[in-house]
Amino acid sequence: MNSPEHAKTMARVQKGLERRYRKERNFRRLGLGAVLLGLLFVSFLFVSIFFNGYTAFQQTFVQQDVTFDPEYIAKAGETDPEVLSAADYGGLVKATLREMFQEVKNRREKKRLYSMVSTGAAFQLREMVMADPALVGTSQSIWVPADDDVDMFIKGHIDGSGDQADRRIKDNQLAWLAKLQEAGRIEKRFNTTFSVQATPVSRSWPGSRALCSGQSSLCWSAWRSLSRRSAAASLYRAGDRRGSGGGPDGRALFSTGSHRHRQGGGVDR
Repeated sequence: MNSPEHAKTMARVQKGLERRYRKERNFRRLGLGAVLLGLLFVSFLFVSIFFNGYTAFQQTFVQQDVTFDPEYIAKAGETDPEVLSAADYGGLVKATLREMFQEVKNRREKKRLYSMVSTGAAFQLREMVMADPALVGTSQSIWVPADDDVDMFIKGHIDGSGDQADRRIKDNQLAWLAKLQEAGRIEKRFNTTFSVQATPVSRSWPGSRALCSGQSSLCWSAWRSLSRRSAAASLYRAGDRRGSGGGPDGRALFSTGSHRHRQGGGVDR
């Protein structure tokens, strides 16, 4: 058992075992290195996503002094939910903007002025009146969500310099925003509507698209289009269920064809 041949064999076996153990240790080290490298790239990805999209957790608000004019909503003392729900809150938002910027007379400029406030503002006013009908006829200072383009500009995602034909924010809108900022009527707040399971209303608010727009303008445009269609479909279904305020003619909750307008009242929208 202790012959020289046996000793040589054991030496070779021992040498082979050491070599195999060494290869195994090297393989484990390579595997650990690959895992650490993968974690590094994943960490870099998450850091990149965070710095490109952290503004999604903020949204821009505009302060408006809203007069809940019965002409746009309903007569004072009205408590019928269907009447209050079908009121022209979009027209009320526009009237408030016209009052804030009385120098704006041109039709094209009015359109740009109206586009500075999110469509979610009308939903917000509707919810307030539905919760407290006594607001009709009163004036309130309310912070409403800004439009997505304004939100992206305030957050620095849109450059305000250069030719206005090459940017989404026009010169007159920049002047109006500067005026609002000087008056302290623009501020960023925590985006309470940001969530994965967003409703059509929350998707129409600007902050929930910041993360997407930080990665791709194409994704932003697609999300914007989808949110508007979803909101319109939601309004149509709501009006159809009530049997008023919506129907095949497309007149939904915030259409310009309000009960007052259909009766021939006609105010500038």
